[in-house]
Amino acid sequence: MKKKVCMGLLICIGSGLIIVIGIFFAIKKTNFQQIAIKIADEMAYDNIKYSGSDENYKYSYIEKAIIKDPVDNEAITIEKYNSNKEAEMKKEYIEKMYKMYHEKYDNTLISLFKIDDCTSVFNGEKDNAFVVGKYLIRMNDYSYYPSSKKNIKNIIKNKDKNYDNKKENKEAIKYWNKQMKNSQSKVEKEYKGCIEEATTRAKNQISEYSNSIVGCKGKDCEEYFKEISKYEKYEEVKEDYIQAKAKYDEEINKKKSVINSINNKLSKVEKNLSKKDLEDVQNEIKKLDDNYYDESKLKWNDRISKIEKDVFKNSCRKYNYKDLLRNPSDYEGKNAYFFGEIIQKIDSSNYRVDVNCKKYSFSNDYYCDDTIYMTYSGDINLIEDDMIKVWGTMNGTQTYETVMGATVTIPKFAAKYVSIN
Repeated sequence: MKKKVCMGLLICIGSGLIIVIGIFFAIKKTNFQQIAIKIADEMAYDNIKYSGSDENYKYSYIEKAIIKDPVDNEAITIEKYNSNKEAEMKKEYIEKMYKMYHEKYDNTLISLFKIDDCTSVFNGEKDNAFVVGKYLIRMNDYSYYPSSKKNIKNIIKNKDKNYDNKKENKEAIKYWNKQMKNSQSKVEKEYKGCIEEATTRAKNQISEYSNSIVGCKGKDCEEYFKEISKYEKYEEVKEDYIQAKAKYDEEINKKKSVINSINNKLSKVEKNLSKKDLEDVQNEIKKLDDNYYDESKLKWNDRISKIEKDVFKNSCRKYNYKDLLRNPSDYEGKNAYFFGEIIQKIDSSNYRVDVNCKKYSFSNDYYCDDTIYMTYSGDINLIEDDMIKVWGTMNGTQTYETVMGATVTIPKFAAKYVSIN
């Protein structure tokens, strides 16, 4: 296995300036045990150390600070402190800072907008840290943690017999408490600026979508409100959300009111079977160019189809047979109703039908006095001897020649609806 070692100077500046010599090396195949051994080997050189510049507290130095895994380019950092207590305090500080930043970021308007400057501050990766005596080991990829921790821990114990220094340092406690307090103030200041910017953006977006809701059509209304609903849980824009929702409810209620009005009008037509009332409702529906009503239109069309049939049947009248023959032009185009028996099926759409039928008093059979010529191109398959009820339109007269050579003229009728009795 080939190795390439690259020596470089790494400068880390913090409250207690830490300057370290970094060793970066590449390994073609990752081996956590070898990485741990490499760390331990470098730690053997105690003369390579750089302590913090804080005059009140020389809190730590880093031994051969960072070793990178070349495959994933992830870093493992070893920090050596004066005691186990100090290492634990640094670990606690790291964890508290991570929690503090993410409490200000996760599930807030800042995370919703992912403002670059704010995201880089508040949404940093978590360091997976553990303490071995006075050493703090940090790695920013959790996948390293289980396989590396045990190896590093064992090697540190073997290489540094004084690794588990338990001495207390009041200055260290004072230092980290001060660091925590200062950091809290810094976080609050950074949060204030970020949340103000995020709130402004949220208010602008709510206002934009709220204005778009007025006069919205179809699914656009739902899409606009869906965008507004993203802000429902954020206290900073609660009033803005409430106002926008009220505007959405008002717009939707207008549309629902139109739907209810048309449903009521159709119910009225179903009762009075008025052709004019039906036409008025149909014209009103045609004027609705908002696809919000598409689903309702499908339901209305089903109702109207049935109503049209009932309205048409209701408009049909029984006429005197002789009047139909004597003045056919007076009845042309008028809706009529007949009850009769098919006596001849000329073809699939032309029939001779005996009408003005009456039932015999002694049987269920009928006798009929007159005959009409009927055309029908509907779906019902009609045959001779069928007793039928028909609703349709008068269409003048039809003249035909009988088998005996006589010429016969009878009323002509175009059936629209047929019911087999």
